[in-house]
Amino acid sequence: MKSLMTHLVAGYPDLVTSKQTLKSMIDLQIVAIELQIPFSDPIADGPVLMQANDIAISNNIGISEVFDLINSDFGDTKIYLMSYLQPIMNFGIDKFFKKAKALNVSGYIIPDLPFDAPELEQILKLDSGLSESIVPVLSQGMPDDRLELLFKTLKPELVYVTARHGITGDKTASFDSSLEQFVAKVRSQTSASIALGFGIQTPDDVMKANKLADIPVVGSAITRKMEKPNEVHKLLEDLAAVARIV
Repeated sequence: MKSLMTHLVAGYPDLVTSKQTLKSMIDLQIVAIELQIPFSDPIADGPVLMQANDIAISNNIGISEVFDLINSDFGDTKIYLMSYLQPIMNFGIDKFFKKAKALNVSGYIIPDLPFDAPELEQILKLDSGLSESIVPVLSQGMPDDRLELLFKTLKPELVYVTARHGITGDKTASFDSSLEQFVAKVRSQTSASIALGFGIQTPDDVMKANKLADIPVVGSAITRKMEKPNEVHKLLEDLAAVARIV
């Protein structure tokens, strides 16, 4: 059975809806959830997720509230915290990772944290296990030597490959030969599972992504329906069903 990762901006459109949607994802046995900590300048995100971040911030959702949200039993579902670096630094790097570890967070997706940044060196000194749980975000065009150096620095259990250039949002992923070649290159250098996101929107996209990578990631398509609980639940059902049969 193939997997599926769903993306959720914590606190959008409100905390109650976030909790309900998390429960739906767990009940549907979705393998992984990318839970985004709201930030005012989410540079890798398109308009849908940017607006969701703004609304979540207006609801006073920060890291402490996100930790409260995941302080429960998620069964076999893995929680990956997605955050930009600044909120983690503001909260306190040591404090953030200690608290997340205590809550059994499976990994961390930090799009604006280069693998050769001094902040990453500081993070890795906190706990040797973080070398496995930091999820690098990789895009086509990354030079071979830089890719090789990354996997000498980190030993991730999961990597996140962007299915197209640019930001998240409405534009559909390009399942072309260049993406296939890049995924193959990544596979040749690591045994990590490969998540594929950016532009994965429909059950058909999930089927295509599952033939290329290990874990399709659906974000904006879910976020777009968050204010209509019945519609978002139906979409989650459809996505989960397709992920199971590929």
